[in-house]
Amino acid sequence: MHNTTQRLSVIGNINIVNSLDLINAVRKHEILYNRAAKGYTNIKLREHGWEKVALELFPHYINCSNYLRDQIRMCVRQRWKKLRDDVTCKIRNIKSVENYTRKKEGTLLAQLEFLIPFINSPSCARLAQELGLQKNTSSPIDDDDENEFENCIDLTSDDVIDNQFDNSLSITEPTQRIEFEADNTHLNEVTSSAPEYQNEMQQTDENDSNIPEEFEFLSSSPRSCKVTDENLAVYNGGNDDIETNNSGNENSSNSRKRSNFENENTGNHDADVQSQILTYLSNIEKRQRLDSQNDHYNQDEDRMFLLSLVSDLKRVPAASKMLVKAEIMATIARAVDQ
Repeated sequence: MHNTTQRLSVIGNINIVNSLDLINAVRKHEILYNRAAKGYTNIKLREHGWEKVALELFPHYINCSNYLRDQIRMCVRQRWKKLRDDVTCKIRNIKSVENYTRKKEGTLLAQLEFLIPFINSPSCARLAQELGLQKNTSSPIDDDDENEFENCIDLTSDDVIDNQFDNSLSITEPTQRIEFEADNTHLNEVTSSAPEYQNEMQQTDENDSNIPEEFEFLSSSPRSCKVTDENLAVYNGGNDDIETNNSGNENSSNSRKRSNFENENTGNHDADVQSQILTYLSNIEKRQRLDSQNDHYNQDEDRMFLLSLVSDLKRVPAASKMLVKAEIMATIARAVDQ
């Protein structure tokens, strides 16, 4: 009973860590906030420093179990991180020493002034230099470097990335330009064969000019051509046969085209039907797989039990929520070890 009461009192004290006491306790141990301090890279030494801070804030820390000690140190470090982040955010919004002097009066910012030179931030480094505080462990940062740092941050915006991408294209295009050469194969063939073509045309003209005299009556003496009814009948008969053959060929070609078109439409229709069937079957398979997974999740008793605790966990105060989670995990760990 005594242990339970002591445990509850310690948990209550964790939730009401005094910020001023925490600042005074951490200030005594430079290894906890100065990266250049001797032993900062030694994790064991830093943990020993946090134990001293926890012991100073909680006198019963030495009598607690290892689990409660870990919880106390974790809460103390989280509270210190929140204070440090608040200082960084406030100084980032302060543009001059006058504003800082006016805003720090009556606040924790005045108590945390010793921490400003050790925060890795351009704003904190500039303010520490203007106030004459201890210099930052990192290299000094002037206004030009700070502007360059801010510009680097602004480069993450989409507009700047797009502009840089466009500029890179405009710069690299002249050096990586691809010149397309026209394919002059056919042109070369035509130009190379032009003399031959001209020679053939000249030969054709010469042949036309050397037509035998027996054919000259067609152009020179049309009256010498004797037209008779028999000749007209023979001529017309030949034309009729030619027209009949042409119409027959056209009908056969049209029928072949029509059959080919119908076959193509039939093949496309069959392919569409097959694709629709495959899509439908795949959708059914996916739906069955999802249903089986949902049934498995819904039938898992452990999962349903943990989900039932969500509503109760939402009502736990934010300051105690982490401790409650740690208690649940510790209980499960003890049960597994048994």
